[in-house]
Amino acid sequence: MSELELMVGLFAYDTGCVDSGIHDNVAKANLFVKFHAYAGENNGEIYPVITEYATWLLSEDGIKQGYTLEDVKCFISWLSDNAYDI
Repeated sequence: MSELELMVGLFAYDTGCVDSGIHDNVAKANLFVKFHAYAGENNGEIYPVITEYATWLLSEDGIKQGYTLEDVKCFISWLSDNAYDI
């Protein structure tokens, strides 16, 4: 599973898609450790990561899976709820 698939699955589960999402607190913690490390290497910025995932949500594949602009807003809120003040 790619990091993108993991992120989307964790986000989906946490925002109510318990049937199709991924519930794995260890993987979630590890992913956020990677984000903290990335931010540490890039002057505290994780905006490239946010852009990558938000862009995917609005890509043809994301839209086929039912994601919309509202999901991008929820994604940013989800990141904020998980230790990032965006």
